[in-house]
Amino acid sequence: MHKATSNTNLASYRPQYETVAERIIDYILEAHLKPGDRLPPEQKLGEQLGVGRSVVREAVKYLSATGLIGARRGYGLYVADREELLDRMTYLAESMGLSLAESQYSRIPALTERQENAPDHANLPGLGRITRKGVQPIYVNIVVNSLATHYDFAILRGVESACYEHGYYTVLSTVYDERGQERNWMKTIKSGNIDGAILVLSANLNIDFTTLNQHNLPIVIVDNCGEMVPEIPSVGATNWTGALQATHYLIRLGHTKIATISGTPNFIAAQARAAGFRVALESAGIAINPQYVRPGFFVGDSGYVQTNELLNLPEPPTAIFVCNDIQSIGVYHALRERGVKIPEEMSVIGFDNDPRSEDLWPQLTTINQPLMEMGRVGTNMMATMLQGKKLDANRVELATTIVIRDSCAAPRPGVIESLGR
Repeated sequence: MHKATSNTNLASYRPQYETVAERIIDYILEAHLKPGDRLPPEQKLGEQLGVGRSVVREAVKYLSATGLIGARRGYGLYVADREELLDRMTYLAESMGLSLAESQYSRIPALTERQENAPDHANLPGLGRITRKGVQPIYVNIVVNSLATHYDFAILRGVESACYEHGYYTVLSTVYDERGQERNWMKTIKSGNIDGAILVLSANLNIDFTTLNQHNLPIVIVDNCGEMVPEIPSVGATNWTGALQATHYLIRLGHTKIATISGTPNFIAAQARAAGFRVALESAGIAINPQYVRPGFFVGDSGYVQTNELLNLPEPPTAIFVCNDIQSIGVYHALRERGVKIPEEMSVIGFDNDPRSEDLWPQLTTINQPLMEMGRVGTNMMATMLQGKKLDANRVELATTIVIRDSCAAPRPGVIESLGR
C-alpha cells in the first residue's frame, strides 16, 4: 500500500512482478502462441527474462488472476485468452508514448481495429479501465483514519486481498481526525487519478458525503461508525444480533444480574450493541437495572473505570457484557486488582474477537466480527460498480458468531455477597 499525497505520481507505483508480467505477454505475442499453447516452466521463463523464479511466480499469479494464463497439473502453464492479451498490448503501446502504428504491436491487425472501436470508457475486470487511450490501470484509494488497532489492519487485509485478485493498484490515505488531511484527501479524489475508494471509518470524520457523491466515483464505506448515508453503499456486521447472542449466552448460563459497558456513544455499532443487550434481557423477562448499564468508549481505560464502578455497587452483577475486546482488557485489570476471579466470581464476554482476547487469562469469550471479509465484500461491491453493474443491495451486513472460551461460567451461590465484601 502507498500513502497518497497531493503530488503523488500514482503511475510510478509499479511492482516488479507486473513489469515481468508484461514481458511474458510480449513473449507470447512474439512467439505467436495461441490459446492453449504451453509456456516454458517458471524456472525457464526466469532464465529467459533475467529475473528470479520468485518474481516470475508472482507475475504468473497476476496473469492467472486476470485470466490471461492458465495452469493444469501435468501440463503446466498455457495461454488462456488472446483477446485480452490484445487489450493489454493496447495499453503497453500507449504507455511507451507510441502510436499503434509506431509500436511493435502494429503488426497485429485486430489490435488497430479494436482500438478504433473502443468505447470512451469501460472497465475490463482484472486488467484496467479501457479508454481510447488504451487500457489504463485502476487505482483504488483506501481511506483510513487510524492504523492503531487490529480492527483497522484486519479490514485493510481484506481490501488489499480483494484488490489483488481484481488486479487493482491500492493507494492508502490516512486522514485521522484533522480537517487539513480531509481536505487534502478530497483534492486527491477531485484530481481524477482515483477510480474508486474504500472508506474504513472507525471514527467520525468531517467528510461532506453529499459533495463526495457528486463526483460519481464508486465508493463503499466499511463499518461506518457515524450517520449512515443511504446513497453510498456500505458493509458492516450484525452488531445488534451479536449483542443479543452474547447476552443470551450469559442468560443460558443462569445469570440474571448482567451488566454492560457500552461503546463510544455516537458510534452506530455501539448503539446497536446496546439495543441488542436490552432486547435480550427484556425477551428473557429480566428487568434492566439502570446501575448495570455503564457508559463507555471503545478504549481500555473505559473498561477499567466502569468495572470499578460496578464492583462498588451494594449488589454488583455476576456477569459483564463488554462492547469491545479492548475494553475487556481494562475489565480484566480492574477485576484482578479487586481480587475477583474470572469466571468463578465474574463472567466476562467481549465483542470483536481481537487477537489479544486469546492472550488474556482466562481466554476471553467474545463475539467474532468478520473484519477481513467485510473488507473483501466492500471491495467486491466497488468492483461491481466499476464494471457499470448495479448492486444487489446498498447495505450488506455480515453475520457475527460467538467464540466460546474460558471467561464465562454459571453463577455460584453466594457470589453476590462475596463481591460486596
